[in-house]
Amino acid sequence: MAKLNIVTVKYGSAYSADYVNRMFSMLRRHLDEDFVAWCITENPKGLGRSIKTIKPLFNVPGWWNKLFLFSPAMPKGEILYLDLDQIITGNITPLLVACRQSEAKLVTYRDPLKWMGSEINSSWLYYRHPELAFIYDAFRKDLPQVLKLEGGDQLYIWQHLKDVDFIDDAMPKGVQSFKFQLCATIGGGYSIPMRIDPAVRVINFHGHPKPHELGNVPWVQQHWH
Repeated sequence: MAKLNIVTVKYGSAYSADYVNRMFSMLRRHLDEDFVAWCITENPKGLGRSIKTIKPLFNVPGWWNKLFLFSPAMPKGEILYLDLDQIITGNITPLLVACRQSEAKLVTYRDPLKWMGSEINSSWLYYRHPELAFIYDAFRKDLPQVLKLEGGDQLYIWQHLKDVDFIDDAMPKGVQSFKFQLCATIGGGYSIPMRIDPAVRVINFHGHPKPHELGNVPWVQQHWH
């Protein structure tokens, strides 16, 4: 049986190589099977030796590099994509099992804000390549005008694919937004929980703060390494 491919994207200066290395370190601790680690990046400096790299096929800004996930540059077979600004706090094998049991073309989780009208959150994408290659083909045809789309890659994917399942249905607390689901809102700010419910397996950091800005939080120290 072919191994699962787990892919991240690091482009420009938004995230350091340390974010990539930490992500795959967390995955090795919290997934009950072997996998092949990949990173789509124009700058592989500092990445761990076990991480394979894919160079972007051409230059596009920021989050638009996620559209290369559906390009001919990708390995064939099972792919799990993860944004780098997430912390894995528990075993994600049940989440992966839920993905594999789905008959949908794409498995992800619901965006808590439904930002710009998108139901999906592209921080977690499970699919089988090249089944979604038509999204990349459309992207190529829509360049360069598509780069003005405010909702970015997330909204673009949603506009082209509705055959989607959500892992929230199988594990309602499995993936949580740091700001919008875990933190209590206090006036214009928020209160950071000191403990995490064991049912939570992945924490997504929309906007700011990012994990490296929360080094004094116990559960960040415990899991983000």
